Amino acid sequence: MSEEMSRQALQEELASAKARLQELEARARQYDVTLQTLAAGVVVHGPDGKIRSANQQARTALGLDRPPSEPQWELRDIHGRALSQEEYPANIALRSKQAINNCEIEVYRRDLDRSQWFNTNAAPVVNTRGEVEEVVVTFIDISQTRAAVDALKISEHRFRSILDGVTPEMVSRQHVSDNAPIRGVIVDNQDR
Repeated sequence: MSEEMSRQALQEELASAKARLQELEARARQYDVTLQTLAAGVVVHGPDGKIRSANQQARTALGLDRPPSEPQWELRDIHGRALSQEEYPANIALRSKQAINNCEIEVYRRDLDRSQWFNTNAAPVVNTRGEVEEVVVTFIDISQTRAAVDALKISEHRFRSILDGVTPEMVSRQHVSDNAPIRGVIVDNQDR
């Protein structure tokens, strides 16, 4: 009788373990679907700094689907200076055990001769012993925003250079009343 009960208990334990495994597998599939559908790139680095996993957006942005003969990208700061590997947000988070937030990084892809700008965050995952188990890096493409800001700066520079060339003699002010707007007339210097 006790052998029969042991067998039944073992079967129940096995069935329970099988159900837990199926639940974990379902959660892993859901996690993977969520990760792959994010608009953000996500890269997970191990404690050695090497890439453990990346979602499709990250693989596309960094060219990770290509053979890993050598990195296909170069990271640059907001001044266009190439970053050393120690200066990569993931490696700073790994060393400091502190999150790096809202870091603007230019990723130059050598294989495509193209740059993209990303707002990057890197967060270390620290275990109970205080050791970094991994660093999760997320980034979103801000290339269009950067291009718009750069175009605005160029336009402002052009406007200021035009205004800097205007002399008081070139502007005539007419008063209709104290509340009337100022009207300016720009005179072509070549007509003088």
